[in-house]
Amino acid sequence: MLLQLDPTLLVEIFNFLILLFFLRWALWKPLMQTLENRRNSIESKIKEAEGINEEAKDLKARYEEQIAKAKDEAQKILKEAASHGERLKEQILAEAKEEVSRIRKQAEQDIESEKERAVAQVKSYLVDLTIQSTRKILENSLDKGTQEKLVVEFMRKIPEIHVN
Repeated sequence: MLLQLDPTLLVEIFNFLILLFFLRWALWKPLMQTLENRRNSIESKIKEAEGINEEAKDLKARYEEQIAKAKDEAQKILKEAASHGERLKEQILAEAKEEVSRIRKQAEQDIESEKERAVAQVKSYLVDLTIQSTRKILENSLDKGTQEKLVVEFMRKIPEIHVN
């Protein structure tokens, strides 16, 4: 059996070829155009995302740099504050030493003047006792017993005095 060509078969083949041509013309080009547009859109979004990613990396690097600078600045401020505190401490200690020295000198001067005043009072007291003893001696007879009695009485009236 040989293949017989039936006219309907020819018409169906012809219709099928027209349909393929029509589909290629009507649907294939727009479908390919849509796929191409989609591919371009995806590529541009990928490039945009890569650009944003690069910007984020740059921004992160700048922030990290700013943080490092801020830490350095904070360390510098802390060192300056510690140095200033140390200088202030030294200054306060020096002023305190000067004040102690001044107070000590003033106390030594006060002690010396009080000592001189006490010595002067003792001398005055001794002079008064000597004068009184001399009066009594002149008033009384100068016998040996009287002299000893006056010396003992004089010695009792003199308080103990320690002079450095």
